[in-house]
Amino acid sequence: NYLTLTKVLLKTSLSALSEKERKSQRWAYIVLFICLIPTVGSFVFMFKEMIAMMEPYQQAGYIYSMGLQSASIMIFIFASFLIPSVYYFSKDINHLLPLPLTSECIIASKLTVCIVYEYMFCAMILIPLYIAFALCGYTDILFWMINIIVFVTLPIYPLIICSVFIIVIMRFVPMVRRKDLFNFVGSLILIIVCLAFSMYMTNIEEMDANQLTALLLNGKNSMLGMFNYLFPHITFISQVLFTGKTFYIVSYFVVQFT
Repeated sequence: NYLTLTKVLLKTSLSALSEKERKSQRWAYIVLFICLIPTVGSFVFMFKEMIAMMEPYQQAGYIYSMGLQSASIMIFIFASFLIPSVYYFSKDINHLLPLPLTSECIIASKLTVCIVYEYMFCAMILIPLYIAFALCGYTDILFWMINIIVFVTLPIYPLIICSVFIIVIMRFVPMVRRKDLFNFVGSLILIIVCLAFSMYMTNIEEMDANQLTALLLNGKNSMLGMFNYLFPHITFISQVLFTGKTFYIVSYFVVQFT
């Protein structure tokens, strides 16, 4: 039931438009893709320069971890708007509830649809990050096999956390079922999250200079734990890739799927 429902939801979400609207949408995607090429190129250049700057100190893993953290934060922010649209404001709810489907099946299918959509936002950061590491000489097959797994699984954790948050809000605050009101409140929350993250990053930059210097000069990717508080599973997978501690991959999947 889960696989069938997920297939139907993906198909209806992509084909609900008329033929004329689909053509216009395709052209819009093409124009958007062309416009994003310079942005992706600038990300590649930025990550490449940052990796080159940190490699002499054996801290390239810090750039990798920072890129994954940035992608996770972007997924979480956009999910705060995507999840209500897919879970609550979509027109298929009234058709799905009378069917012999469990609530778990419906939620899991809608979560999968959200994950597919979030791959687009995830790719905006991860693809430039991967290209930058490839240009810097990271060509090991195992490195890239793990990165494929990371790309596929990265949206799961922030989406689930955001889903739980939205479900609780919708349960106890009925007035947010109005889409216009929710978008207004969501915009305020988005601004607050961005400001809070900016303040958090400022606090990191204002750490004791001696501590930062010690971490930097220690080498061996000792700076990987600096972002451990936001998404701890990212630190685990970074440890696997840059310190050779392969047992951390178990911790990565445990955090992702529990």
